Amino acid sequence: MKKRLSFLFFSLVLHFILSPGPGSIHAQTAIPLGTFGAGGSGDGEFSDILAVAIDSANGVVYVTDQTNHRVQAFDLDGSFLFKWGSSGTADGQMNRPAGIAFSPSTGKVYVLEQFGRRVQRFNRFGTFESKFGSSGSSPGQFSLPFGMALNDRTGDLYVADTSNSRIQRFGRDGDFIGLWGTGGSGPGQFLTPLGLAVHPQTGQVFVADQDNHRVQRFNASGGFETEFGALGSEPGNLNSPAGLAIDSFGRIYIADQANNRIQRLRADGSFDFAFGSAGSGVSQFSFPIGIAIGPGNTLYIIDRGNERVSRWRVVDPVPTLNAIGRTRFKTVSARTVLKGTTANATALSVKVGKGAPKPIANVDRWGVPVRLKPGVNMVSFTATGPGGNSAPLRYRITRR
Repeated sequence: MKKRLSFLFFSLVLHFILSPGPGSIHAQTAIPLGTFGAGGSGDGEFSDILAVAIDSANGVVYVTDQTNHRVQAFDLDGSFLFKWGSSGTADGQMNRPAGIAFSPSTGKVYVLEQFGRRVQRFNRFGTFESKFGSSGSSPGQFSLPFGMALNDRTGDLYVADTSNSRIQRFGRDGDFIGLWGTGGSGPGQFLTPLGLAVHPQTGQVFVADQDNHRVQRFNASGGFETEFGALGSEPGNLNSPAGLAIDSFGRIYIADQANNRIQRLRADGSFDFAFGSAGSGVSQFSFPIGIAIGPGNTLYIIDRGNERVSRWRVVDPVPTLNAIGRTRFKTVSARTVLKGTTANATALSVKVGKGAPKPIANVDRWGVPVRLKPGVNMVSFTATGPGGNSAPLRYRITRR
């Protein structure tokens, strides 16, 4: 097996410091952890690599190896584990597999065949279980489908029926539920829909609308909600977006293919940060097309033109709290105002004694009036960063 692993050196750590936004100063670090794979047909080699799904509990990375007509499985570090599939139309065979999804609750792997125009379901070791779909434009049929995403809470499976310019929704066992979309550039229309992702909390469906150079967001039933992106290379612009992934904070990772980068957007669609450039180095991409999030917020990115999987970790900044004045003091007053500043935070709260935390609207620079009881008063502030990490600031105030 030919295999290429690229290891982390400090000189390859990429830093992206962004302009301050309301309530926070974002500063992320995108760290390339290495790559695995190369062109070929042997174990661990790829021929037109397209999509990735992750079984985090068992530490397995599944990759669709399209023109080798198979799925390959690796451990989280990229070591080859096993494979299944061969060219054909029989159960368990494949005709250019494209999208892939994994169900953590059932342990099932769903594989979408672009030219086979069907979805096959396997157990997590690649044993065939069932199938659905056929060629056509009627409900439940496909024309060169590409992307797929699973809502594991409901069991709903969403398929980008690309050449029919629509999204189809199925139950966990392949029962047709509904569809939406037509060809075009208006809200809810598509020109080559590719990647899909489901918000882990809300069930909203995100669609990478490749030739409209945008991402559209829908409710779980296909009702249009909003869109973001436009053709270009500036932050927030897109050029042929493909794979999508959404983290537990609702932030959207986009494989921005023709810009050879990954962009992360906030939950509202505003630009957060980006990393990557064109090339074959460990921190570069050649038409990245698929993306999935693994344990420890590790990103697995399908680097299609380089025939490899690229592993990255995004480290969000730790928020800081700074008091203006002392944090331990005595006073005879029944009231005081505590002042301070916060950096790298998206939320700030204050808790007085054993009371419930209360949010503070002005996160960057704050002044909070506090009523003091006789004796010792404990006041705690907590700042929360964009990645969910937090930092405390505690006051001990004695009222005499």
